[in-house]
Amino acid sequence: MLKQREEAVTQAEMQIQEATERLEKKQLELVDQEKELEALKSSIEEAEQQLNAIKEKNETTQERIAADQKALDEKKEALVAMEEELDGKMIDLAAMTTKVTEAQDAVVAMKEEHDTTTLETKALEEKEMALVAMEKELDMKISVLNVMTSKVSEAQETMAAREQALADKEKQLASREAELNNIKSELNDLAKFQLEQQTSLDSQEKDLEEREKNLLAASPSASPSASPSSSPEKKGSDKRNQLIESELLELVGEAEKEELEQPFEKDAVDALRSAAGKICYVKMYYDVFKDEFLYFPTLAKTLLDMTLITEAESYYGDEDETFPLEYSAALRSISALKMVDEEDGGIDEDYMERLAIDVEL
Repeated sequence: MLKQREEAVTQAEMQIQEATERLEKKQLELVDQEKELEALKSSIEEAEQQLNAIKEKNETTQERIAADQKALDEKKEALVAMEEELDGKMIDLAAMTTKVTEAQDAVVAMKEEHDTTTLETKALEEKEMALVAMEKELDMKISVLNVMTSKVSEAQETMAAREQALADKEKQLASREAELNNIKSELNDLAKFQLEQQTSLDSQEKDLEEREKNLLAASPSASPSASPSSSPEKKGSDKRNQLIESELLELVGEAEKEELEQPFEKDAVDALRSAAGKICYVKMYYDVFKDEFLYFPTLAKTLLDMTLITEAESYYGDEDETFPLEYSAALRSISALKMVDEEDGGIDEDYMERLAIDVEL
């Protein structure tokens, strides 16, 4: 709008200049015509003087005088016509002068209006600059979002391929179900034996605790290493913490190397560690074949079913923040590979769940 006003002012000034030039040209023409009129008047006066002289000298030249008089009359008529034309031009000149004056007044008014809108124009320019900055920031965010979307798409494609591999592995595991059913009866017998052994162990542990208490009461200077802190439940808790830390570092390291190509945020790792401390390796099962305790569920399993990610969100950032999608996609991809590559020794996890005991947290 300001540019249009400036163009209108410029155009009006050009029109005023053109009108002024035309006015000056007309004035010059009027001056020339006035000079011609004066010359004509002078020639008429000379002609009248000559005519009077001729009349005085020769009365016989009346016809010539009449002709000269006629020419004189014609010149007078021409002079009157020129005067009338000059008067018309003077009227046109006055009208043109009035228009020029009006145009000059309009230019002055437009300049005053232009001055009054200067502050508004500056405010509009500042707003435009702010909008340009916001547009640039929005473009940057859109670019980052596009990059993240591309990475997520690639991660989803990778996950799809790995999930297919996992499905193939599950088919292979399903083929072993028949073999597992054949040994379930033997495992049930072993489980009963395990429970009996566990009951016996619990009884022996209680006896040992009683003896330790008696020994501590009898010998106050006994070594702190004989305290109940070395109980199997405490050892199970320590083992659980070691397993969580080991698997967490392994999964995060693989995800950084194979998927993200950049390190995890410390807050994200801490959130995963806290969440794993609540839901991972909370059960332990005694494997009679290996004569050892097996801890479950693993971080890889809880990542695949999203329970670990869901739990980690409660420890990550503010309440309205969600766990980063690129982190969860990378971790689930690595977990899928790990679940495919690892062998579980033919142990049915549902069976393990029924016979497992809780780990002291």
